Amino acid sequence: MLRFALHCLLEDVGLATVLGSRESACARTSQLRVELFAAVGRLLERVHNAGAIRPDIGADDIRRLMCGIEYVVRSGANDHAETDRYLGVLLDGLSPHN
Repeated sequence: MLRFALHCLLEDVGLATVLGSRESACARTSQLRVELFAAVGRLLERVHNAGAIRPDIGADDIRRLMCGIEYVVRSGANDHAETDRYLGVLLDGLSPHN
């Protein structure tokens, strides 16, 4: 899911801008954000129950971390290997075994 989300952020600057801000500019965007965060929250609940992610990570943490990686990738070469490397660092950090 995170790989797909990062791909979407890199392909759609508007999405990156919306997710990179703390508030939405219009009601429809606000509604979509709520729906997205709810879906991510449900997924995280399942991942937490499986013990596959740190228990202190929430949907907003994922949003902010993904926006950070999107920014870092855009500021560099923006190639596939670099994107995979940064995503791997994030996934390692989310592991409950660190």
